[in-house]
Amino acid sequence: MIAMIRSCDRAIVSNDGIEPIKLTSTTDNCDTVNNDRLQSLSGDVNPFKSTDTGNTQLLKDRCIAPSSLDLKIGYVSVCVMCCVNIGND
Repeated sequence: MIAMIRSCDRAIVSNDGIEPIKLTSTTDNCDTVNNDRLQSLSGDVNPFKSTDTGNTQLLKDRCIAPSSLDLKIGYVSVCVMCCVNIGND
């Protein structure tokens, strides 16, 4: 079993210009990977702040999404994942 798991430890090659995602076991690990990648890109950091409505305390208590997202403008091959529902109201 261990040999089978270790056989999965290999470099992932992408031919389409989009960097493969990295799966992490904790939010802290994910934040570290994302911050390291953001810092490796040139340009200024642009913070995008959320606009929350409804029961905002419930969102703060239960939502994993940060209230501010730092991005750098000009990187078209960067993917951003929406991790909360967006209502129609």
